[in-house]
Amino acid sequence: DPLQQLAVLDKVWDFKPDAIIHVAAGRELLGIAQNLETSVRKGVPIPYPYLQDVARRAGIEKSTDETTALRKLQPLRGEITTWLYGEMVKACRERGVVPVLVFLPHIYPGIWEQEATEVMDRARAAGFVVLDLKHVYGKTDGVALRLAEWDAHPNVKGHQMIADGLYDAIVQHAGEIVAPRETRR
Repeated sequence: DPLQQLAVLDKVWDFKPDAIIHVAAGRELLGIAQNLETSVRKGVPIPYPYLQDVARRAGIEKSTDETTALRKLQPLRGEITTWLYGEMVKACRERGVVPVLVFLPHIYPGIWEQEATEVMDRARAAGFVVLDLKHVYGKTDGVALRLAEWDAHPNVKGHQMIADGLYDAIVQHAGEIVAPRETRR
């Protein structure tokens, strides 16, 4: 979950990474809202004052039902995403780490496509190097790429397409991603 990944960043700095890759897979804006909604309703402590304020402004609390909470967060999803991406980029830049966002689509066309451009635009505006894999599957039918009839995750062929697309995108953006560490500070 994107909000959880912000907290996880603190655990990776000891590895001295050159880049951090955040994979946005499909419904990023919705996932961010769902995580905040779930945290509030389950009483999970929220360590970020900004998110505490968003929950307060949205009027959601532990007793708010899921549907109502998500409806109240709907108009704030973009704002929350902008804040989240900004915090991730800030944490990376403070350490000379390149923030990279990879947009990875679902294998089937769907509602995720409505968020794709907004997610990538917000990531770019925040300072991420954005690798757009939106068309990585080409015209291949999702049925040929699914792991199983009941599982729409990519199978071996789908993962090979992802690997090839990611490689091409990294090569295309190499100057932004693999600059010497001292030039990124």
